[in-house]
Amino acid sequence: MESETSWTVNAMTSQVLTYVALFLSMVALVKYLLTSRPPANIPPFPAKPYFFLGHLPYFRNGVREKLAEWSDSSGDMFSLYLGRDLTVILNGFDIFHHAFVKHADTLSDRPASFAANLGGEEPNRGIVFASGPVWKEQRTVALHILRSFGMGKNVLASKISEEVSAYLNKLSELNAEPTEVRALTRTAVSNVICSIIVGKRFDYDDDYFVDFVKKMAELFRLSQRTSLFSLLPWLRFLPGDLFKAKERIALYRHVKDFFCRHYIEKTKREDAELNSENFISAYLQEKRRLEKQGQATTLDGI
Repeated sequence: MESETSWTVNAMTSQVLTYVALFLSMVALVKYLLTSRPPANIPPFPAKPYFFLGHLPYFRNGVREKLAEWSDSSGDMFSLYLGRDLTVILNGFDIFHHAFVKHADTLSDRPASFAANLGGEEPNRGIVFASGPVWKEQRTVALHILRSFGMGKNVLASKISEEVSAYLNKLSELNAEPTEVRALTRTAVSNVICSIIVGKRFDYDDDYFVDFVKKMAELFRLSQRTSLFSLLPWLRFLPGDLFKAKERIALYRHVKDFFCRHYIEKTKREDAELNSENFISAYLQEKRRLEKQGQATTLDGI
């Protein structure tokens, strides 16, 4: 009798759960249909989107190849659904210049993404992931600093030329023996950036810098997996760490403290007057100037 009662209860429980699952599925479907209608004033779609996945299935044979094909058939501006996210694709220098230079303020907002909140910090900070008015001020200050360092002039070209010479000298030391040059090339490119950001270049045999470049390369490698989170956010709630998200977050925080935070604090300690010899100094100097004048600023001290 007890087993029969237990079976009846289990059957009823299973039936209730089935109805609940069906109800939630219907709610999700209705919500999707109501919110997935594209605006009337967007560029055309090059192909009909799939249910829920949008245009993602079209990319199974290569993203760049498919985008190039659609650009040929639909022009340099068209719309896609990446998952549920409506995305407008721009292709070509002229349309980029028109959108991001002539209409930079109109396109100043940035969508929320996994990468933007990678370290679990306050969103809408910094330069890359800032949005709206914050992005506008960050961009203005960053461009002003880079121009003062010679962006687009011979000053920046001389830094690149100096690094190219060091790179070629390092290659000549290999005596034409087969070697993996990707790490060496990454170090050369990183040196050009660091000469601007922290005001110095590093030797190719500097263990500290070589380790930093390796960690950055690994961080970018892991980002290929977690990029799916921006399109399908529910993937991050799957058990385990299938997409190496936790590993990427831990590595990001380590790199930030290991190199970025180290040089920011070093600049603050050693350069009390902030003489603008590097990007960090110039950025902090501008922040201090605005604060002394009592002006509101979104500059965050890096």
